[in-house]
Amino acid sequence: MRLPVLLLAAWLAIGSAVADAKVYIDIASPGSHRVPVAVPEFRLLGPAPALSAQLSDALSSDLAFTGFFDVVPRGAYLEAASQGATEGITAGSIDFRRWGLIGSHLLVTGGMSSKEGNLRLELRLFDVLEGKMIVGKAYVGHPDQARQMVRRFAGEIVRAVTGLEPIFDTRIAFVSDARGHKEVYAMDYDGSSVSPLTEMGAITMSPTWSPTGSEVTFISYRAGSPDLYSLDPQSKHIRRLYAARGLAMSPAWSPDGSVCAAALSFEGNTDICLISREGKLLKRLTTDSGIDCEPSWSPDGKRLAFVSSRGGSPQVYVLDVATGAVRRLTFAGSYNTSPAWSPRGERIAFAGRAGGGFDVFVMNADGGNVQQLTSGKGSNEEPCWSPDGMLLAFSSTRLGGSRIFVMNADGTNQRPVGPAKGRQTEPAWSRQLGTQ
Repeated sequence: MRLPVLLLAAWLAIGSAVADAKVYIDIASPGSHRVPVAVPEFRLLGPAPALSAQLSDALSSDLAFTGFFDVVPRGAYLEAASQGATEGITAGSIDFRRWGLIGSHLLVTGGMSSKEGNLRLELRLFDVLEGKMIVGKAYVGHPDQARQMVRRFAGEIVRAVTGLEPIFDTRIAFVSDARGHKEVYAMDYDGSSVSPLTEMGAITMSPTWSPTGSEVTFISYRAGSPDLYSLDPQSKHIRRLYAARGLAMSPAWSPDGSVCAAALSFEGNTDICLISREGKLLKRLTTDSGIDCEPSWSPDGKRLAFVSSRGGSPQVYVLDVATGAVRRLTFAGSYNTSPAWSPRGERIAFAGRAGGGFDVFVMNADGGNVQQLTSGKGSNEEPCWSPDGMLLAFSSTRLGGSRIFVMNADGTNQRPVGPAKGRQTEPAWSRQLGTQ
């Protein structure tokens, strides 16, 4: 459980946000470039734990992971103008020209000191070209909380540069068979802090987060049938949400958290249904003779993307929840599955059969402008979006057994995250969890 920072993010006295809301990254532009940022080792402002390099490296890693920044290698840094000079961490003590000469547009400076067993960490973000501070904060807490402090400031940088809420307090749930059978695990956004969420002792799969992150809902065969369960990640309290009379698959909470969509079977036919928070079956949304499954809500809660075999092969369709009107979205390819609606609602990611395996694709919410994001590297399936809509997690067999990967929303920077032991599948990315 995360510890509270004793003095939370005090604004530094020299001010903040002096860059007048300058736009550094236009997130709406598909061709937007990463912003070069330099993160030199934090300075010692007094006695302090030997964490300077570790924490500045951690901040660099956080920024690079987002896909918004290019971190300038420290080997490219220029020496201070005069021999023996030591640059400080405030605007008046920084030679911005030398940072500009190496191509850096942003500069992060940090200073560390400790008193009475607590660590004080001062962090500032500067616009190199204008020589002005964008944001600055100070944190005080136990040295064990230093990584948490750095992540919070990384979040301030993302807000200032992009206007988006950062992903650093998010978690990715996934399924792993590392203990011999499938259970649900969770990890931080970057694959760190892996921990088991369930110990059901039976096949457990299809995790999905509630909108607040206070629940993880999943399917488990613990009672012999694929029933729906919900779990509080903090207390680990589990309740059975719905006891299925037949098959139950792919739960998905509505954006307001009021209802859960899931695929349930009725007399051999599988349809999309709505279940209340209390576990009551509210409505059967589809009644076609084909198999309907894998619902994914639009951000406004008015539509559901889902997979149906009604046309002869699995394809992605969209359902208007109020009217029941259904429209097919995918036509190319013989097998398209796992739709995932983007947080801003403009795109849908999905997995499509390509050659001998699957690859991840994205399309506009109306089915147009289909783009393939993965190619020629194992089978790539089960895409899900980060809450800012800038990253996609997915499962891939490119390294042998199935692993969780993350990539930028344009398909670049594909890299594995999380454990290598066992097979990892079905990633589900939470929204911001705050201090939970």
